[in-house]
Amino acid sequence: MGTKSLNRLSKWFAPVFAVMLLAGACGSDGTTAPTPTTVSKVATTAAPAADVSGLTIGMVLMAQNTGFFNTAACGAVLAASELGLTLNVDGPPDFDAVMQVAVLEAVTARGPDAILIAPHDRTVLVGPMREAKEAGIVIAEFDAVVDDASISVSRLQTDNAEGGRIGARALAELIGDEGKVLLVDYKRGTQSTDARADGFEEAIATFSNIEYLGVQYAENDPAKAAEIIGAIVSANPDLAGVFVTTGAGSDGVATALREQGLRPGVKLIGFDADPAHVEQLRNGFVDAIVTQQPFQMGYKGVYELVNALTGQSVTALHDTGTIVVTSENVDAPETQGGQYRLGCDG
Repeated sequence: MGTKSLNRLSKWFAPVFAVMLLAGACGSDGTTAPTPTTVSKVATTAAPAADVSGLTIGMVLMAQNTGFFNTAACGAVLAASELGLTLNVDGPPDFDAVMQVAVLEAVTARGPDAILIAPHDRTVLVGPMREAKEAGIVIAEFDAVVDDASISVSRLQTDNAEGGRIGARALAELIGDEGKVLLVDYKRGTQSTDARADGFEEAIATFSNIEYLGVQYAENDPAKAAEIIGAIVSANPDLAGVFVTTGAGSDGVATALREQGLRPGVKLIGFDADPAHVEQLRNGFVDAIVTQQPFQMGYKGVYELVNALTGQSVTALHDTGTIVVTSENVDAPETQGGQYRLGCDG
């Protein structure tokens, strides 16, 4: 990895910069990067027969400096270090489709052999991703996908609809299968959160004594979350529970519920287990977290791209699994793979 690439990574992706250095330096000389603690066990993946040390893979995150995407990058870093290839990680500073398009176009212009991307918007990213493919770059998607399945060779995702269904059933259990519940989503148009919302609505409808108050969109904005909770509680003082489709969104909802004296009476289930969200769980601000396995997405994504580049069989769709974390199992080994990290070691 050249100086220019390292400088770019230092600017764009500081939390995993040290491990990216290891990924660029390790593999061809037989050394290995330290195994990140984001998962308790890494699924083994067969190395390709061909020498792939000359390959370059670009990884485009949905946003920088979030536990989920840092953890996915750590998985990709480990795979790259095992294979001895070059991995460059880029991403916009925040969740914004227009900014992500600009990042993807810049990555495409550098001409990597492949790109592993978490597309922010299911329609906006279609054109730029097609352009990358037409330039001869092999594409794989993780976490979210676009509406054109022909662009990528592999998709690595949580079954987000099932995650929403799991959240609905867990919330129903917490409130004794009766009462009023609210869904707080990010915004319509992001494939992963759309599916979570749809799954939640499907499952919550099966509980005859639960009144579903509908979906509100907070856009991961704490101020909007506070407004939503205030308005809902004003009209429904007997609100029993809330399910939130994102971790950032659950921050705002948890704060709003606490500030209005509604915790622990109103039950709250969030999605995604960043360190701050796990701490909220430990402190009783959140009752449960439905969480994913981003490390596996990054790790397996690199291997699938290499398989495609070397003519080996590729798995078109991976379900990397869902975990429910509660205060009772937060320290259990089986939930560690669903708890995200901001760094790749220790």
